[in-house]
Parts: sequence; structure tokens; C-alpha cells
Amino acid sequence: MTIAGAEYLLGGDIIFSVDGRPLNNVKELWALLQRLKVGDNIRLGVYREGKKSEVSLTITERPILPGDLPASEQPSLFQGWKRGTEYASRWIW
Repeated sequence: MTIAGAEYLLGGDIIFSVDGRPLNNVKELWALLQRLKVGDNIRLGVYREGKKSEVSLTITERPILPGDLPASEQPSLFQGWKRGTEYASRWIW
């Protein structure tokens, strides 16, 4: 399945091979995936809705998410506000 020419995985897809190599368990899948680098192309064999299918993907860089940062560096809802201002004092206890 593609969206604007780009293939993707769907929830419920079951991966059974990577680049034509059959997988016996999840550990094998993780071992293969950990060796991939940004820009690598892979073919995943998947079962989708009871049918075998193949999905070709290019590995892209994962965006940094707020939960990836240490607590001291996570954005705060009150960042930049000064205690004691009328508006901030309603929200900071």
C-alpha cells in the first residue's frame, strides 16, 4: 500500500522477513533493525489482512521527542514566566 508513492507499515502487519531473510523470532528482527542506518533501504515481508505482501522502506531520522530529553531540558508550560506576575501566579503554586 502506498500514500503518494511512499510505502508504509500498517497496524496489524506481521513482519516475517527482512530483505528476503526469513525471521524466526523478534530477537532476529531487532538484531537486523539495529544495524540499519539513516538512508538504508530495506524490504519487509509482511502478512497483511491474511495475504503476503512486501513493503520497501527507506530509514529516516527519528525526530527528537520531548520524552527523549532529560527532565531538566524538557520544555515547560511555564518556561519564561516569572513568579509573581498576575497571570503566572494563578498557575504556579
